[in-house]
Amino acid sequence: MRIIVTTYLSAKIGGVETYIERLLEMLVEAGHDVFVVFDVSHKPGTPSIAVPKGVPAYHLQSAGLESVIEELNAIDGAVVLANSLDSMLYTVGRRIRHAIAFYAHTYVGSCITGMRINRLPSPSPCEREFGPAWLLNYFPRRCGGLSPLTMIRSYRQQVERRRTLPHVDLVIANSDAVARQFSTAGVAAETLHPVLDTVGGVARTEFRRADARSLVFVSRFEDYKGGEQLLESLPTVASLAGMPVRLTMVGEGSQRYAWERQAERLTAKDSRLSVRFTGWLGSDGIAEVLEDSDVIVVPSVWPEPFGLVGLEAARLGIPSAAFSVGGIPEWLSDGVNGHLADGRDCSPQDLAAAVVRCVSDLAHFRKLSEGAVQRRASFSPEAHLRRLEALLHATAALRAKHC
Repeated sequence: MRIIVTTYLSAKIGGVETYIERLLEMLVEAGHDVFVVFDVSHKPGTPSIAVPKGVPAYHLQSAGLESVIEELNAIDGAVVLANSLDSMLYTVGRRIRHAIAFYAHTYVGSCITGMRINRLPSPSPCEREFGPAWLLNYFPRRCGGLSPLTMIRSYRQQVERRRTLPHVDLVIANSDAVARQFSTAGVAAETLHPVLDTVGGVARTEFRRADARSLVFVSRFEDYKGGEQLLESLPTVASLAGMPVRLTMVGEGSQRYAWERQAERLTAKDSRLSVRFTGWLGSDGIAEVLEDSDVIVVPSVWPEPFGLVGLEAARLGIPSAAFSVGGIPEWLSDGVNGHLADGRDCSPQDLAAAVVRCVSDLAHFRKLSEGAVQRRASFSPEAHLRRLEALLHATAALRAKHC
């Protein structure tokens, strides 16, 4: 099969990009002819998605829209797996002659910002259905920024995307949480959970340190990722655990300065706490940090569509603590491979309690570690690939039926 994979960023800065990198490998190994299209090239200083040798890669930002469309339309019998409807890729999708399966990794056409988050009175997931009423709540609930022009432009963009979805040959959602939002728009979506590599894991038998508990956060440094709530939870974690707490924060983003200042204030007042910021790390660097951690914390305060980072850590037998939002409960079962905190108001105190439940007892920690390895293994790359191939064949058949 000839498969054109399109995605927004070539920079490897989150779970979507990690999935794209692994997907390209799997498709090539399975013998498919693969092409990849990036909208925006990666910035210097950030790791980029590794493209397998021999796979043609098109960068719309540098090659130009018309040139790329011409080359893609010259490919015979291809199917497009679009992982984004952003910017120029949105235009490519409307002008390309091939069948298109849209793989949604977030809430497209169901929210002005696509985030489904209220920031006031405190950050929490939004359950409101998309429509004109969103405009009335945009500023009071701080759904986005403070510009009326941005609000109107974003609303129109999401309305247009919502209208486009029924014209895509097939919609695939990366979680049941995302699929449910499509169903409210009258769009049927198939669920296909993302997947990682086949490397087996080994359960932990001991904490990394006898005299402290080590936590790790790996994410973009944006407010909806919950770094502020995680930092605020640390004194409670130390008190409930009865020992010092070490937190390593891996990533970069607009909130780094604010979170560093918050960490400085916390550690200055409480000698039990230590916080280290590493910036962006490559795969080896992240693996090294994970090896030195007891628990990965996924404190997203928006309804995280899936939360792949928790399964990445599970390979090393690391349990997760997270708010019960979005698609996270689809891979994190409370008391099995970690613990969930109440996701309705996303309070730091509830998050602290979930973290402490992971590390307060060694026997329970060992059970969670074994559960993490087993849960990761249940997301089989082979099963994922078989289902994806079937969905792409169905996409081509649907296009042929309507031609």
